Amino acid sequence: MNTTAKKGHARVDVADALRGFSVLAIVLLHAIEHFNFYHFPDAASRGWLAAVDTGVWQSLFFLFSGKAYAIFALLFGFSFFIQHDNQRMRGHDFRLRFCRRLLVLFVIGNINACFFTGEILVTYALVGFVLVLTCRLSDRTLIALGALCLLQPVCLYYTARLLADPSFLPPAVDEGPLWAATFAAQSGGSFLETVRVNLWEGQLASLAYAWNHGRIFQTAGLFIIGMLTGRRGWFLRPALPYWGRALAIAIFCYFPLDSMHASAMELPNAALSFQLGMLLKSLANMCLMVMWVAGIMFAFYCSVRPARVLSALIPYGKLSMTNYVTQGIAGAAIFYHWGLGLQAGVGPDGVDECNNRAAELLRLPHQPQGLAVSGGAWHPEIAPDVLLRRPALAGADDGDGPPVVQRDPAQNGPVLPAEAVAVLFKKVGEQRADIIGDIGPLGVTGRRHPLGRRQFAHVRPPLSWRRSSRDNVSRSRLRGTTASTKPCPSWYSAR
Repeated sequence: MNTTAKKGHARVDVADALRGFSVLAIVLLHAIEHFNFYHFPDAASRGWLAAVDTGVWQSLFFLFSGKAYAIFALLFGFSFFIQHDNQRMRGHDFRLRFCRRLLVLFVIGNINACFFTGEILVTYALVGFVLVLTCRLSDRTLIALGALCLLQPVCLYYTARLLADPSFLPPAVDEGPLWAATFAAQSGGSFLETVRVNLWEGQLASLAYAWNHGRIFQTAGLFIIGMLTGRRGWFLRPALPYWGRALAIAIFCYFPLDSMHASAMELPNAALSFQLGMLLKSLANMCLMVMWVAGIMFAFYCSVRPARVLSALIPYGKLSMTNYVTQGIAGAAIFYHWGLGLQAGVGPDGVDECNNRAAELLRLPHQPQGLAVSGGAWHPEIAPDVLLRRPALAGADDGDGPPVVQRDPAQNGPVLPAEAVAVLFKKVGEQRADIIGDIGPLGVTGRRHPLGRRQFAHVRPPLSWRRSSRDNVSRSRLRGTTASTKPCPSWYSAR
């Protein structure tokens, strides 16, 4: 008896190239979206750059939005078939093991969600059980189920109801408060607060969006079609004629669908416009997805130079899960408030002003997104160590007046001018605990009030350095950097 297990399926390079292409396109879309943090500069202040931004945005969304995600979902079903069929040829049932893998994927998705609110791995983990239920059905049954899911049965039902009764309001999950909570955490929350919001409101918002916009059924349909694609061997070179026919059908169907979608968006009934527009847009995106897949298939198998370029994506595609999770973490660290916070702050048209907040991860203890004020009332804390973190900038912030304020002193006494004092930084790592002390203009009034009668100005040096250990630096000590306004015993005059 031959006990040697049959050899499994060889790895399909074009599938890895397609997977790398889809993940790279998803990263590009997430980058211009600021990783689901829709906070952008005012278009009026950018001039001609606003037109460039609009052109780039519309071009990338036309090329990749809804298409790269569809390719990624298609290949998810294809990968399941490869694993399932390899185990079948060895005499094992892969379904239980795949269920365990879906649970692991659910955990990985929630870890990714701690950083990035728009992740899709949790949705894949939940919808992926449809593959376990359908993997042993016939090809015809799979084609019927896949087509039904791609035709959005719930959307079709709501459209039929609206055509029969225009006053019908389709039920939908209210995403607004959920996205508002995630935006608030992204804008000003600490890292732990962002994690808490992302794991609850963020995940609910993502799932609600997937349901309201037909992504649940579309994902299930793409999983099934991807599994059928692997079963039929459509990613191999002999299947190129089938992709040629699919490409012709997709081109023929795309333009009427896109035109009908534009017309549907002009319907006076908002509910009907949304449901019908969503259905037509989804089908048009599927046509463009087929164009991308067919074009990459022909380029990979039928040409030399494009094949070399696509081959460079194969290593990236083999690590698609790692790359997808990593890009979410890196993007959130760049744009969200708990990280570098590049969505706000200093811009070409000004400075984003905000109030004092608590110290946060990777932030120095000064006003976030603000500029350090000149020496005087309400001076922010001066950080003793700026290694690998962002120091305060030298300038005036909100709530603090100009360094010289013209006032009428008591008893017509002279008032000395106040001068702004910028932070003097040492080389990073050279002075570990230098702080600025005794900052203040010469002889100014405290808290922006005139000197009391029969009081002399206490002249103090405008800037002095003193050494202090990190443990002795306290927030109260650092805040008390204004010029003294109390009479000094050595400066009293006879009453």
